[in-house]
Amino acid sequence: MYLSEIKIVDLEHSDWDKEKSNREKGEYVFRQKEYIDYSTRTRRPPWFFTWVLNTPHDNYKDVRDHKIKWGFTYVTTDDPYWPEGLEPVNGHYEYGDVVLMKCPLINELRRREVARKMSDAQAMSTIRAYNERSREYGVALSSRDEEMIENLVESYLKT
Repeated sequence: MYLSEIKIVDLEHSDWDKEKSNREKGEYVFRQKEYIDYSTRTRRPPWFFTWVLNTPHDNYKDVRDHKIKWGFTYVTTDDPYWPEGLEPVNGHYEYGDVVLMKCPLINELRRREVARKMSDAQAMSTIRAYNERSREYGVALSSRDEEMIENLVESYLKT
């Protein structure tokens, strides 16, 4: 099984038998399952879920970084979410050398915005560096060409 094949069940909206199920062992009896779905507003959870590298050889650096930088926490058996087919380990969900973590959805959107801005800035600085090198070799672009390239890059980055 691959990580991409593990679906996260939304226990809050699923119909499951709480008496026959055992959350501590990851054993559930469902009448109807509902999976996490970010495409509908009615079922969109307030959390963003991701698998984070969880290795002791680097003193769990990735887990620590996710916790400190973006407020990630472990998905535990107390949460109304379950990665289908997995049994909890020490109260949270591990698969190989990764662990399932969550953060408030707004934090993930902010993280993506920061990454997008950094990417946009890198693209524009690359073009400016190219233009400066071109001038050094005597093949500078005209101001009209520079404007056209910048407009193309900006329109591309908006898509």
